Amino acid sequence: MRTGSQHDWVYTVRETVPIDDIESGIRNSELCLAEITTNNPNVWFELGYAMAVPKEVVLVCSEERKSKFPFDVQHRSIITYKTESPQDFLQLKEKITNRIKAVLRKASEIDKATIISPVADTEGLSPHELVALVIIMQNSFISEDGVSAYKIKEDMNNAGFTDIAVSIALKILLQKGMIITSSKTDFHGNEWTVYNVTPVGDDWLLRNQHLLTLREEPKKHAIETYRT
Repeated sequence: MRTGSQHDWVYTVRETVPIDDIESGIRNSELCLAEITTNNPNVWFELGYAMAVPKEVVLVCSEERKSKFPFDVQHRSIITYKTESPQDFLQLKEKITNRIKAVLRKASEIDKATIISPVADTEGLSPHELVALVIIMQNSFISEDGVSAYKIKEDMNNAGFTDIAVSIALKILLQKGMIITSSKTDFHGNEWTVYNVTPVGDDWLLRNQHLLTLREEPKKHAIETYRT
């Protein structure tokens, strides 16, 4: 166990944990961290459970991995790292910390956006369009290469919007020029579509920043990881 790091995170590592405790830990966590360099069936099971709950998951993978990722994680933003020197692991620590902070900020922002107006349009955007725009912007801090449609759908579903609301929101935001699409390919050759906010979308968010959460109180988070 390691507690009280400089970033105020709490990490708990357990060698052998009953499956019920693992599932309970996942359900009660704010997010999960999974190391997927090797094809460990226990890790894939726990990751699948976390995705089904659903929970935010930070994925890390060494560049030593040679095989392709399973389909369910190909489109997700994965932190890759080298293992050649101690500095590589310090960089990995920084990347993980920044990713966790971004994920937690995103959750707070989505919550704020979903309660702004359940019915009426907000400065030209309907509620589902506003939430979609905020989700794409917030996820851009997690993955600078763009946000996959799968991730947008997952976040909007978690916020209470249906799949059709997600599809309509993306189509309208594209028509309004607030977002744009491009293709992304990982180091295994898998390709998918990602979304980014355009300058038009940036301008809208700047004009309407009073609708967004711009500050939150720092707090300590507990993150459970399992090494199997």
